Amino acid sequence: DQVVTEQFLDSQYRDTQLRRWLIPTNMRTKKNFKQKSNRAAYVAATIDPLQAQNSLVLHQKIKKILATNYHWICWWMMYLSYLIGRRGVRSFFSRYYKGHHSWVGTFSNLGNWSVPEEGGEVIWFFSPPTTRGHPIAAGCLIYNGLLSLTLKIHPSLSLDKNEEDGNLAMAAWVAGVTNDLE
Repeated sequence: DQVVTEQFLDSQYRDTQLRRWLIPTNMRTKKNFKQKSNRAAYVAATIDPLQAQNSLVLHQKIKKILATNYHWICWWMMYLSYLIGRRGVRSFFSRYYKGHHSWVGTFSNLGNWSVPEEGGEVIWFFSPPTTRGHPIAAGCLIYNGLLSLTLKIHPSLSLDKNEEDGNLAMAAWVAGVTNDLE
């Protein structure tokens, strides 16, 4: 968040604007619920620049949100899209995008994967999707001890130097992670 804020948010808003990140959640259902496919939802992490927050504080906030079962409400809301069909979803999103939303983007951490390698070094990376409503996507995972970071910027940000800004943000993120590991 710090890197993206410094790179993409106007300086007049950096110290006052609440920032929300969508964090996907893989749903594990109760045993008595007949599950035929993977289920996913999300939680919203709100970062208040007026409160001191580090990754531990943010992690505790996310755990508290998960304890309230907020992600199940989000899952049911997404399931409604199946019930209302394409026209209903299209109508919803046309109204959604007319509003002024404060989502920064989507952050997903797939965790630590240890997989036996077959023939050569393999590196995995991924990115959550971006949309106009969630214009920045950041993904990270550790695969066989190698850290992978991915940053994706949606063209709707219409920055004159979109690629340059993305490269600067990525370099700052890598530097920040590297400094934290030292």
